[in-house]
Amino acid sequence: MIIVADVGGTNTRLALFKGGRIEEIKIYPSNSFRSFEEILSEYLKTIGHYDCEAISIGIAGTVSGSKANCVNLSWGIEIEALQMAFDIPKVVLMNDFEAAAWGVIALSTSDLLKVGGKETRANSPRAILGAGTGLGEAIIIPCNNQRFHVLPTEGGHTEFAPCDETEWHLFQFLKEKYGHVSIERVVSGPGLKDIFLFLSGNEVSPQTVVELALQKRDENAMKALEIFIKNYGKEAANLALKSLAFGGVYIAGGIAPKIKEVFAEFGFRDAFEDKGRMKAIVRDIPVFIVLHPYLGLLGAGIRLIHVPT
Repeated sequence: MIIVADVGGTNTRLALFKGGRIEEIKIYPSNSFRSFEEILSEYLKTIGHYDCEAISIGIAGTVSGSKANCVNLSWGIEIEALQMAFDIPKVVLMNDFEAAAWGVIALSTSDLLKVGGKETRANSPRAILGAGTGLGEAIIIPCNNQRFHVLPTEGGHTEFAPCDETEWHLFQFLKEKYGHVSIERVVSGPGLKDIFLFLSGNEVSPQTVVELALQKRDENAMKALEIFIKNYGKEAANLALKSLAFGGVYIAGGIAPKIKEVFAEFGFRDAFEDKGRMKAIVRDIPVFIVLHPYLGLLGAGIRLIHVPT
């Protein structure tokens, strides 16, 4: 039995990986548990199986050696502790967007919604980023014989670069609140919440901001979503230029599928292509919104196939 896990700041998802497919998916609120071991114990109890030959885990945080910590959680994961607690011969631990990148490799066209650009170029790098609780980024490098290498990054923690007067005032607002202002402070669920707070003085959930904006019921919500989507586009293009991702840029995370209908209306592609002397490069690069609901779980399993040791 192979278990795959996607550990996020909000939710932790677990499933069985069989024959390239995920089954028995369960979702747990991450902060309701004191450790990953508690979540895994609950999952094993629920499915009624305890003989696990391998577990592959993507976590929203930095992986260093055999340990990983999540920025938005009070607990982390240690490979040796898991092996001892559950007698699991093989434990694979990776950044959540490394797992998502492996998942991109296995997607079908029905799992994707194209947002401009030309056709993908064969044997070219791909880039993946996605906003949720934070902003994850990774790069996929093609190798020989249909094999791939995935480069995990912490690109979401690079600086936010304001491009107009409103964004400059937003930057100052965020700097006063957080000190260092990374792009994740804007392009994420909490970022969308903060943009709306900056514009309106009111604190509501990111979901409420999206609902108000999509219903066109609140000008501040519409402006907040526009700032969010434009900066999503700018950061996607930054990653595309750094990786020359002619194999495509893939937008994952929990937010994009919920607002996919307004990506064009709120300026994503315009911002993506607004790269001055590099405009001719980025306008050819296709962008896809990933519609697969469990990309991280799929990728954690695919990683075992492509890198079996």
